[in-house]
Amino acid sequence: MFRVGLEEWLPVYRDIAEKLRIDTGRDRYATRLLSELLAGKSAKVEEFEAKLLGKPVVVFGAGPSLEKYLREEALDFLRSKCIFIAADGATTALMERGFNPDVICTDLDGRVEDQLEANRRGAWLVVHAHGDNINALLNYVPLFHAPVLGSTQVEPALRVYNFGGFTDGDRCAFLAEWCGASLIAMIGMDLGRKVGKYSKPWLQASAEASQSKALKLSIAGQLLEWLASKAEAPLVLVGGDRELRGISKVSLEELASIVEG
Repeated sequence: MFRVGLEEWLPVYRDIAEKLRIDTGRDRYATRLLSELLAGKSAKVEEFEAKLLGKPVVVFGAGPSLEKYLREEALDFLRSKCIFIAADGATTALMERGFNPDVICTDLDGRVEDQLEANRRGAWLVVHAHGDNINALLNYVPLFHAPVLGSTQVEPALRVYNFGGFTDGDRCAFLAEWCGASLIAMIGMDLGRKVGKYSKPWLQASAEASQSKALKLSIAGQLLEWLASKAEAPLVLVGGDRELRGISKVSLEELASIVEG
């Protein structure tokens, strides 16, 4: 399995921070805060590794195509065979379909009430700290039940890990590879000029991505290509607007066949 080291990741992060004018000091403050908030409810990373090791994983992003694929019957078969990881707002879409995700990676800007409910039903949480979600960390982390891991895009701290990745979606894929998944399939990871209605709680339909969001989605695609070049697990993409180097595009039925072996 590939586990990105800080010596590899931090130059990538510094480049991202420069492009997006990220306050790196606030990212570090948020990381320390999350470390404190997770005292008494943090999971061991080894628990997540045991949960995902050798398993096929399906990562759900909140892109516009997500709704289409959630209607397909092949998803029921995948639910019986795979670990489902939801990227933030995709949690809501999965729960509306009747699926409780196994793991949620979130920076808490989706519909957090649904993430809390999924957590009560047994979903494990990876909560991400950055400079723009400090208030959300204070408001919501105390409400989650263990097991919860923290993640960061800067130097890790006690109970807070840096798995690599920048957006919730690509961070799910980095987490799956870190934990030894046998396959990493991605659904709803469109990475184009539109965002899906599950991306933000106030959206009622797909919408044009802002300039900043479009740049973040572009960065996510670049990071997934980097991961694919190093990962032991094959990465596959169901649908999506972009062709990503090293990542095969498949239909949902083809993905089911791959999983069935």
